[in-house]
Amino acid sequence: MDYSVVNLKYKILELYPEIINYGIDIFLTHDPERNRYEVKLTLPAPESTVFLGKTEADACMGGKKSDFLGKSIERFIDAISMTRTAEKG
Repeated sequence: MDYSVVNLKYKILELYPEIINYGIDIFLTHDPERNRYEVKLTLPAPESTVFLGKTEADACMGGKKSDFLGKSIERFIDAISMTRTAEKG
């Protein structure tokens, strides 16, 4: 499957709307030597990096969610929520 990093980013945002809902920035880079994509999730303070293999990226472009990426996003959002709760109390 042939697509750009930008197209993959928009597909990830489509499949995982919580990224936008929580105000998370997402940056993607392609590593052709390792045949994978680096997905970096950031806010002003916390940051998380996930590596998405070409097969997983292809599945994502086909509209299929990645269990690994989904769990990583979920953990990142949990960390954000705990940080925000700690700051309030």
